[in-house]
Amino acid sequence: MTVSADDLQMLEDTARLWVRENAPARAGLGRDPALGPAQWRAAAEMGWAAAAVPEEAGGAGFGFTGLGALLGEIGREIADMPLLANGIAAALVARHGSDKARADILPGLLGGQLRAALAIGEGAHHGSALATTARQQDGGWVLEGRKSWVAGGADADVLLVAARGDRPMLFLADGKAVKVEAIDSVDGRAFAHVLLDGVAVAEDALLVGNGDLVAHATGLARIGLAAEMVGAGERALEIIVDYLKTREQFGRKIGSFQALQHRAALMLVDLELARSCVQAALAAADEEREDLEELAILAKYMAGEAIHLISTEMVQMHGGIGMTAEHVAGNYIKWARVSEALLGGNALLAERYATIRGY
Repeated sequence: MTVSADDLQMLEDTARLWVRENAPARAGLGRDPALGPAQWRAAAEMGWAAAAVPEEAGGAGFGFTGLGALLGEIGREIADMPLLANGIAAALVARHGSDKARADILPGLLGGQLRAALAIGEGAHHGSALATTARQQDGGWVLEGRKSWVAGGADADVLLVAARGDRPMLFLADGKAVKVEAIDSVDGRAFAHVLLDGVAVAEDALLVGNGDLVAHATGLARIGLAAEMVGAGERALEIIVDYLKTREQFGRKIGSFQALQHRAALMLVDLELARSCVQAALAAADEEREDLEELAILAKYMAGEAIHLISTEMVQMHGGIGMTAEHVAGNYIKWARVSEALLGGNALLAERYATIRGY
């Protein structure tokens, strides 16, 4: 699936304007109460959740490259929107779901009436050592297990659940049929621990495809999160550079100090390396390449390195004001630290990458 550069730029420009007007990054603590269901439905009505779904399946046909562009714009404002989960769930249902799932669930995911959550992770390993089980019973499946740090899990209508039967498997489960423990993270995003205590799902709730769909879904989630992280790093660096150009010390703009220029240059290098890795991973997803997991790990790792450096420098270069709740720097660094840990921190990713590469 190929998207023209002009179409991609138009998508980014439209998304940047909408997110800036409707969900801008703000200083202070807590979540913005305006980021609610109505706002999400408005974004879905613009086709955002349908970005990676082919046109013949009712989608927008922008591929994962288009979805990544949208996620980058959401990341710029560190907005708490369910596009990552809905966009990936919709793409997987369109390609791997049963006829019933495509008829009953896909339209709601595309239109924003249904909110999805990715119930994949179980702690540090995130799919590589699944403890959640799936067993056949009465013509369907029964799911048993616990999922950790599920973004939007408490509000989800549909859960994409990774479980192990005779192989790693992906299921669609009713979000109201599970027990959830809502958690507010340090950056204000809503997460939940999800308990699957004998949750029954129909036979046609199973997603079917070649290869390991759990690894595939995990890879897509890592790429999407990395796209958000690059967007956040891009915006944070812009804020830093603007401050360096305006803040005066010792009678000079602090941006004229060579030491700070070098630090800004290093941030830009890290950011562009991460952006290249994310773009390569998104292209691999569109091309359905076999090295998707490897590229997804690399994208998430490099995005983590970049956002860690940039968010740290954002606080330090702003000096005292950067440590206060009155400045957005604090929200960016908290968002960054939470994102770095999601779907595997960099130590885990490096270990997995080394295993894949045979190091």
